[in-house]
Amino acid sequence: NIKPAADKKVAIAGAGPAGLSAAYFLTQLGYRCEVFEANSAPGGLLRLGIPGYRLPRDILDHEIKRIENQGVTIHCENPLTGNLLTKICEEYDALFVGCGYGRSITLKIEGGHLADDGLDFLRRLHQGEEMSFAGKAVVFGGGNTAIDVARCLARLGASPLIVYRRRVQDMPAFEPEVAMALQEGVKIMELAAPIRIRHNQRQSSSARYTLTLQQYKISNTD
Repeated sequence: NIKPAADKKVAIAGAGPAGLSAAYFLTQLGYRCEVFEANSAPGGLLRLGIPGYRLPRDILDHEIKRIENQGVTIHCENPLTGNLLTKICEEYDALFVGCGYGRSITLKIEGGHLADDGLDFLRRLHQGEEMSFAGKAVVFGGGNTAIDVARCLARLGASPLIVYRRRVQDMPAFEPEVAMALQEGVKIMELAAPIRIRHNQRQSSSARYTLTLQQYKISNTD
């Protein structure tokens, strides 16, 4: 049940999971909420970082519409600028900041700059950038983003290989997602990590890059 209006107005910067959740629960408590989003559509990571086969866009839009139907106003293409902050200080009682300024871990190896960022790849893909792949594509990491990238690459025609420094059972990605990735043809090389990426100089090879890996050995104490 929504409590009676508290006659307080809250500005929320960012219409991703944090901002939308804050708007939903604050509205339940009786506060009037307005959300300011830099992108052209709300959702943040839900829309741009999770593939549509995992989170269908019609379901996402339906859930966001439920929040708007509570009385929440979402202003898209309104990034948090200095002028907006000045307006918020003058016209609102509080500000919740959930701008989603996540920072990916960079590969601190030779040629690390040649690798694409996983979340940026997913964002570009779901914003409609034309992509097609053939041959082997290597994904570093064992989290949900790595699994999402690998499964998307498979759908784009690549043969994805996930390189993970621990064992498969140690991957932080959701187990069902890992299982489905394997069913879809994604390969996983465990106990390995990249140490060098270079442009391929061999004329006879179609591969763009040459990858050097370090492999680990562990004793099984389970």
